[in-house]
Amino acid sequence: MQMLHRGIFMPAFDRILQLARMEEMDCEFVEVTAHEGARPTHAVWQGRVYHRGGAVVHDGERYEDFETATGYGTGPGLCGWNCRHNFYPFYPGVSVRNYTDERLAELDARNIPYGGGLYTRYEITQMQRALERRVRKAKRRYLAETAAGVDASQSAAKPKAARQQLSAFLAETGDRLDGARAAVPGFGQREAKQADAAASALQSAQNNATLKEISLGYKEITIQSIQHIQPFACETLDAAGSRALANAHKKLLLEARKVPLGTEKARCYGLDMQPVSGYFTGEQEGGVHIPNFSTPHIAIHNHPSGMTFSPEDILGFASRDSMQMLTIVGNDGSVYALEKTAATDLISLKMAARTLNHTANDPTMPKTAVYNLVTDFLMEISQYGVQYYTRGN
Repeated sequence: MQMLHRGIFMPAFDRILQLARMEEMDCEFVEVTAHEGARPTHAVWQGRVYHRGGAVVHDGERYEDFETATGYGTGPGLCGWNCRHNFYPFYPGVSVRNYTDERLAELDARNIPYGGGLYTRYEITQMQRALERRVRKAKRRYLAETAAGVDASQSAAKPKAARQQLSAFLAETGDRLDGARAAVPGFGQREAKQADAAASALQSAQNNATLKEISLGYKEITIQSIQHIQPFACETLDAAGSRALANAHKKLLLEARKVPLGTEKARCYGLDMQPVSGYFTGEQEGGVHIPNFSTPHIAIHNHPSGMTFSPEDILGFASRDSMQMLTIVGNDGSVYALEKTAATDLISLKMAARTLNHTANDPTMPKTAVYNLVTDFLMEISQYGVQYYTRGN
């Protein structure tokens, strides 16, 4: 208890003593420390000299008020929540600043390349923290589903995919992995091996589904194929939402039975699974156009052949920021889904989707080669922070 008491109260107590000593020495000025990766609200005041007791002009130079400028004494301010800054006595005309304006500009510069852009250390750190949270979330979800005795095959692939995305990010930015930030109690080497084995089995099932796609024959919609549709767990929807999505897929196939075989149908829903549009009908033996919506939404459509996503589907999903999920229900009851997450790298996703679509549109490329290209892309799409789900027939 004594150590805990000191860990919580001693830093604040030390600062109180420091201020008391400054008053004894008639020191009215302080210099605040600075560090790389400071949050934007702290970067504006770090490394500068301030006056205690109100803003003043001293020897022709203006010094802002210490408490007002830095928020000292408040949670979001200097020495508040998760703040690593400190301050020390400063005597104008005698002391020399530790941080020049040029050095402060370097600390807050956009000079770290990632994904074709330049970012500050703070922005890179926030991206890394988001990826670390995604790893922890994936591990917890797998553990929870395993403990509940439900099918965890979809969740099994997520810890490895999240780790790979974090590793790729660190390799590109030159940062190091902090294992403690990605650790979850109960998820050790044994659980990781079990999850990887289940993920490998899932990938084999996905590969088998892709082999089925090479057959371009349209499939009749039967009562059995409609009954085959089942909910699947995803991040965007809770259990009730997943059931509502499965029912929407069933209704879509019922609508698709009303049009000539080979015609696609589509509909859009809000994230509460309430319809935001009617049904859209495509040209016979062609795709269906899904309008863009400004609010987050889920778009569903059917593929008469039971195929997974086409390059055009992937490009449309990547290009529309507000499209949270895009799903396919095959006429045979197969279901495929793409889902954006909090870790989705939209810039890299769009670039990759454009490249895929451009390559696949080469008229000399055989259809089997296009399918293999799409399959490889979907197997690796998690690197962009996108989840790919499949429930084959």
